[in-house]
Amino acid sequence: MKKQYSEIRKRGVLQMQFVLPDNVSFLRMHKPDRYGDDLTGIRYTFEYVNKTHKAIAGFEQGRIAHGFRNVFPLFEGGKYICAYEISFSSESFQNRLAKVNRLYTHFLVNKKVFDVKWYKDKEFLAHYKTSIESDDYMFVYTKGVRPQYLQYLKENIIQKHQQEIKENMQKCKAFSLYQKTGKSVEVVSFLPVKNVKSKQTVAYLVLYADNSNIQSILYNFKLISLILLLGLFLLVYLFYLQFIRKKALKETAQEQQKLLELFDKGDIALFRWQNDIHWSVEYVSNNVASLTGYTKEAFVNGEIEYPDLIDAEDLQNALHELTEAFEKNLDILKHQPYQITTKDKTKKWVEQTTLFIRDKKGRITHFLGYLIDVSKRQKLETQLQQLNEHLIEEIEKRTNEILQKDKMLQEQAKLAAMGEMVGAIAHQWRQPLNSLNINIQNLDDDYEEGLIDKEFIDEFIDKQTQTINFMSQTIDDFRNFFRVDKVKQDFWVKQALKTLFLW
Repeated sequence: MKKQYSEIRKRGVLQMQFVLPDNVSFLRMHKPDRYGDDLTGIRYTFEYVNKTHKAIAGFEQGRIAHGFRNVFPLFEGGKYICAYEISFSSESFQNRLAKVNRLYTHFLVNKKVFDVKWYKDKEFLAHYKTSIESDDYMFVYTKGVRPQYLQYLKENIIQKHQQEIKENMQKCKAFSLYQKTGKSVEVVSFLPVKNVKSKQTVAYLVLYADNSNIQSILYNFKLISLILLLGLFLLVYLFYLQFIRKKALKETAQEQQKLLELFDKGDIALFRWQNDIHWSVEYVSNNVASLTGYTKEAFVNGEIEYPDLIDAEDLQNALHELTEAFEKNLDILKHQPYQITTKDKTKKWVEQTTLFIRDKKGRITHFLGYLIDVSKRQKLETQLQQLNEHLIEEIEKRTNEILQKDKMLQEQAKLAAMGEMVGAIAHQWRQPLNSLNINIQNLDDDYEEGLIDKEFIDEFIDKQTQTINFMSQTIDDFRNFFRVDKVKQDFWVKQALKTLFLW
């Protein structure tokens, strides 16, 4: 096989090798004298083929070299014989791509793939250099590589995208970047090469392509991207509006549902009627049964109409209130309490508040109202009214009694005052009467003594007349004592005392 191997070596084949089923090397065409060594734990591809008898291909590291391995199972007469390897070096792979696709190509191998001792080997240092793309990778340095061009790529492309390259290579992902250089654009593509066993990225194939059409493509792309972005923004905005609307409708529906549940659990019955002659019920809360005795379904199905429950006179009053509300163009109407007859013929007082629902033309299409059972309140109000009426009668009765007692007290006070006044008059008359009595008694003695003459008589009459006038004035003074129209007058205290002690 030596001649055959020499031919395929010209085509870039690195190794041709046969390995026995126990992973022991049988023949290495590149080193025929090296055989008989166990490759278990060193070459995964041989272990896989010997175990599964299936072919495998991929990038793999050996004891010394790495490359793209193709390992096939060999059979003879249906019996498995050994594993057969044909592998290509990364250098030949790089050169072949550059020749076939006319692309400047770099093959980068992670430094962890190499044994540390190789970094001191002169042959290794001549064959591998630290790549311009990443310090963590080694670049296969071939004869076709121009150092000036490497420096140009590093300064004009790689260094401008250093952080982007570092982040993407750490993520072990395929990526591309571009850089405008003069009138053209340089496109750099990074393709990860994974280890055939661990499926971990251990190498990168970097392709450099110079394309003058990309600039116009980029311009068109930017223009299209801008249009698409505006369209997308408009679409997103429309979706956002729709989402907000749906969310608002959903929240409104949830709030309405909670509100309806609140009516179902409370004492207030909620109705929605159509504006027709029957007041057809579209919706009513479940607790209407506790208010009227009729189920929700009975109202919705039309088995019972709500106006039939209202007393005839109250119904006429309610219709009159409704008519006035229409004429005044009101939005809400609060009815006066009225009576309804429940299913078990019980009378109940209810209070109704109605909201008018209008269409776009302002026509009332529905009534939304709620009913409250106010029977207890109405009963209390009636009792309170009766109590107030009884209280008014009682107050009038008590007031009359108090007035009678007050009148009696006034009479008693008047009599007491009169008694006091009589006593005062008696006190005031006692001295003048005593003086008259003394003068009359002395009249006999004066006659016997011969003192009575015309002058004496005139003086006597004048003096007694003064006494009688004083007594008469005393009566007038006490009679006018309680008058409120008296006028204050100045008087001489000395004269008053002199008059008082005249007797």
